[in-house]
This record gives sequence, C-alpha cells and structure tokens, in this order.
Amino acid sequence: MKSARKIMSIRSLARASGFSIATVSRVLSGKKHVAENTRKKIHGLADRYGFRPNRVASSVFGRRTGSIGVGIPNLRVSYFADIAAGIQRQLLEVDCLPILLDFSQDDERKGIRRMIEHRVDGMILSIVDESLRLPELREILQSDLPLVMVDREMTAYATDSVCTDDVNGGRLAGEHLTALGHRRLGFCYYGEGASTCDTRLEGFRRTLAQAGLALRDEDIVRRPPRGADSEARFREDLRRLLLRTDRPTAIFAPTDLLAREVYRVARGVGLRIPADLSVVGYADLEFAAFLEPPLTTVRQNGLEVGRIAARLMLQRMEDRDRPAQRIVVPTALVARESAAALPNATPIALGS
Repeated sequence: MKSARKIMSIRSLARASGFSIATVSRVLSGKKHVAENTRKKIHGLADRYGFRPNRVASSVFGRRTGSIGVGIPNLRVSYFADIAAGIQRQLLEVDCLPILLDFSQDDERKGIRRMIEHRVDGMILSIVDESLRLPELREILQSDLPLVMVDREMTAYATDSVCTDDVNGGRLAGEHLTALGHRRLGFCYYGEGASTCDTRLEGFRRTLAQAGLALRDEDIVRRPPRGADSEARFREDLRRLLLRTDRPTAIFAPTDLLAREVYRVARGVGLRIPADLSVVGYADLEFAAFLEPPLTTVRQNGLEVGRIAARLMLQRMEDRDRPAQRIVVPTALVARESAAALPNATPIALGS
C-alpha cells in the first residue's frame, strides 16, 4: 500500500480536510471553540500526512513559536548539564522546545541576539561573562520577552530568578572546616565580580567571623577571568601559597574544578591530602567522588534548578503581570575524605 504523500502547507491540509484554512489554523494552534469531531479529523489528517505547522512563521502573526531560548555555560560541567536536562524535561512535558546554546562555546551577546531573531517565546539565561552588563541584556527587556535568570540576578529589573543557596553553601564549608579545628584557612577566588563566587565567599567569611577567625587577603588565591595564561598564573600563585611556612591548613575552593587544581598543586609541592592540607569543594560534580581522596564538597541540585527555571518561565508566559519570583534551592555538605581534623586542635565553637 502506498504511503500518504506529505502535506507541507496548511492550505493543502485544509483542502484535504474539507475545512477552511481558518478552522485548521485554530485547531493546530490549540484554540478553543472548535467541535471535537472537527479537531479529531484535522489532527488525524495532520498525523497521516506528516504535517507539522511552521511555528516560527506563525509568530509573524503574533502567535507563539513554542520555543524557549536557553543559554547555559559550559555544558561539559555536570552541574550545568543537569540544569539543561531539568529545563528540557519540564518544557517538553508541555510540548515546548528548548533551543539550547552553550555560552562557553558561543559569544553570549551574539547568542542572545540570534535567539531574539528566532522569535523565541522567552529566555532562560545563566550568564557567565561578567562583562555582559545590563546594556546588552536590555534588548531582551525592550523586546518584552519573558526572562528567567539562573544563578544571577538583575537587581535593576524585576525578573524571575532561581539560584543555589550559595551563602549557605559557603557557611557549610566554613562550619565543616572550623569544626575540624582549622584556624588558618585559604580560599580560591574565580571570575571578575562573579556573583556566585562572591556569595559563597560571603557565607564562608560569616562563619569564620562567628568562630573569631578572619580570612586574610594573602590566603586568597585568585584565578584571572581572562587570558591564555590565567590557569598557569593561578597554579603558580597557589604553589607559592602552599610553600609558605605559615600556609593555610585547609582551603575552600568554591568550585570542584578549582578543588581539583588544589589537589594537583598540593601534590606537586609534596603535600598530602588530607594529612597536610584539607580541601573542600563546591557543586559535587560527577568526578568529585572519584578523586583520590574523594572530595568533600557542597552539593548543588542542578536538575531542580533547571526544573524550577522552566516552571517560572511557563508561569510568566501565562501571567505577564504577576510579581517577579526569586527561588533559592538548598545546598548540602557531602563529607568525604579530603578534609580531616587538624592534629592536636580542638574544634572551634561558633558564636551566636
């Protein structure tokens, strides 16, 4: 039996069904006030002939494209991949297509402009480039597109946002290390005014202050945000820190990627983890449990962050006038073997 020939236009589908183009368009766009028998017949013919409406073309007439632009940094990192997976699962449940860009591979400004040109119905963005300031994002706001920010807020504008509880994450890292008796602690700073690093540092500092301790500037190693030699400079600065006679006995690295660098540099100067140096990371990336020794870290729930971001987007598309929401996803400490009690030290009681 010959297979049905594909129908590529709504006009042809209307002719085959015996209904008007307007009726077929109402059915395919999901509008009400169409008889159920009519709806079933048109959908049946569309399936039989393999017809799919051109949602991008229909957007010219003010209709939705059924697509959401999603910009996520570095999808090779499991936390960001989980966010993307959470967004995708939530959107596909309601037949909404995520158009995903890896912002570590593409220019963020160009990617945002292309998604606007594609006429997406909204955008979910996690901005890594801290030089991408409000002027570049204003184009989205001026185009009246719904916007959900992930792990970054735009305080100058009322936009929906979802983020990890990074202040509490930094607090958990500080509490764990001070409870093990460490009094001299180091920190690895990344980015340039990176909001996630700053909030983790804030929580860390608060805990140290409660314990009557302070994080000294000379115990902070900074990873330059740009430059071909940024990684090499970071490793050299870290090496110098670990070779000092008054070096920290523990380091909080606010990403597991930086914690892995601490492992490498520490071994290079003959320090054992955790016998000579305790390390706490952040994110609980897929490799953290397989480092030697397994990394103590603060766990983020990327899947939940992604699901919530998608739900916020769908809610915003249905109600453009509701107040902006900010949702914070909890963190949890995962204690493994990279942090140990400091010999002959007593745990530090935190102040109230």
